[in-house]
Amino acid sequence: MPLKTLQEHIDSLRDGRQVYYEGELVEDITVHPVLGAGMTHAALDYKLAQDPDHRELATYTDPETGQIYSRYYKIPQNSEDLLKRRELIAAGTRAGKGVVLLIKEIGTDALFALHIVTQHLDQHRGTDYLRRVKDYYLQCRERDLSHAVAQTDVKGDRGKRPSEQSHPDYYVRVVERREDGIVVRGAKAHTTGSPFVDEIIVVPTRSMTAADADYAVSFAVPTNAPSVRS
Repeated sequence: MPLKTLQEHIDSLRDGRQVYYEGELVEDITVHPVLGAGMTHAALDYKLAQDPDHRELATYTDPETGQIYSRYYKIPQNSEDLLKRRELIAAGTRAGKGVVLLIKEIGTDALFALHIVTQHLDQHRGTDYLRRVKDYYLQCRERDLSHAVAQTDVKGDRGKRPSEQSHPDYYVRVVERREDGIVVRGAKAHTTGSPFVDEIIVVPTRSMTAADADYAVSFAVPTNAPSVRS
């Protein structure tokens, strides 16, 4: 399913996610009087891809698969790719009456950055992170997912490093390593639109030292995961 329709995206948000508005749990964000308006705005990214006037700009055909995907998932190879991406963001902003849509722009930015960072790590540390990032990227592209990015920690004392804080959960950290993955704990300030996206990409907010190793973590989590609350 390379491209989701607007209605498919709206339907996908009725998945049991825990979203609170003014202290109250929202049963269905798509019809909420306030959050529903935000969802309608953010979902314009999907509407543009189906609009005949914008489809050529909002999509691209992958030469290897022959499939049509959202242009946001086209990894820039040259200046033309970057200019097309910029043009698509501008078109979405115009459709949103001057407010950037954000549910694909920032998430794919994060995915592209992770390609660069993990390649550097693999070359210098002998790790295998880039393969994981590529696998995740392909899954996201194939399913036409939307993302928010949790990149800013609540921090506490900004003059101290993560491992020096009075409370260990002022930054997101790994608290358990298991055969099937990691367990993390902490709070993040996310980018705009997390109630309206499929997944949240978590990245560190600053450079880390050896003492901050538990805080040097990046991962993605579905917005409707039982332990995630927005």
